[in-house]
Amino acid sequence: MYVVNAEKPPFVSVVVPYRNAKASLPSLLESLLNQNYPKNRYEIMLVDDGSTDGSSDTVTKAMKQQRETCNAKTLRCKDRGGPARARNLGIRNSKREIIAFTDADAIPDKNWLRELVYGFSNDLVGGVMGKVVTDFQRLLYPMRVSPISKFVTCNIAYRRSVLIECGLFDEEFKYPFREDSDIAYCILDHGYKIVQRNSAVVYHPIRQIKLKDLLLVPKYHAYDVLLFKKHPRRSRQDALDIQAYRFTTGGIGVILSLLIILSLFAIASTKLSLLSALLYFLLITSALITFRPSIKGKPLKERVISSLYFELFVLLAVIGHIIGSVKFRKLLL
Repeated sequence: MYVVNAEKPPFVSVVVPYRNAKASLPSLLESLLNQNYPKNRYEIMLVDDGSTDGSSDTVTKAMKQQRETCNAKTLRCKDRGGPARARNLGIRNSKREIIAFTDADAIPDKNWLRELVYGFSNDLVGGVMGKVVTDFQRLLYPMRVSPISKFVTCNIAYRRSVLIECGLFDEEFKYPFREDSDIAYCILDHGYKIVQRNSAVVYHPIRQIKLKDLLLVPKYHAYDVLLFKKHPRRSRQDALDIQAYRFTTGGIGVILSLLIILSLFAIASTKLSLLSALLYFLLITSALITFRPSIKGKPLKERVISSLYFELFVLLAVIGHIIGSVKFRKLLL
């Protein structure tokens, strides 16, 4: 049985993919270099996924300023391929027992690595996920989001042997979306456990989402279909378990989005249809303003704008599902 030896803990590689993250990388590196874990028992592997903002130079400068004995190195992908490919590059270049993952814009607690590793209590534990602390507000205006996947790679660790057994991250996931759930489902399907350890904490800032960023929503959510194609039962259940995601994959989201699409077609036909579509939008917006728990008690202006953002987000997500259904030849149900 595999049990962590407190006096001689296992060797760990911390793999961090990044792209155009020069503003946050110094803080991340500082937090990783100051982990409450033996310096000669872990390494840091920063993998550049085609940055164009000088992130690699920032990392090199930050590492030169540190005098820690911990082994930190940088790897660079030949071209931009997404975080799945970047993480795989880090895994392949590591010979450590445990692979821990976090994000370039996250700040791990000083005890993060130790607490994650201690979660590997027996040989059936293939992964350990920690607790993500963030100022979470669902789709408020201005729209701000935090990670919504169940197995987020900003705070999780896997045994390297298990990752190899499961074929590593699927590089068909080109964007930072759903590749984390996919590898977790594969590990669970192989009979391993992924346990929760809330004492392993990562602080993750809220990401500000601007209107132009919403154009990426269809590209991201197209990969909902690929995840569903590979793991229909697990992906459907996890979608129901995540409150913020029920509206885009559950029955409410499908009905709402179909009505929005029908309304858009109606707008292009007759003046009467235009009037009915406007009334529909007013009805849906009023319902969202009244019944959405996350915006109750907010000023009316904020509730209205938030609800309109929400409707647009749902529509774009469903467009992504349509694109994904064609691309991956699978209908998301």
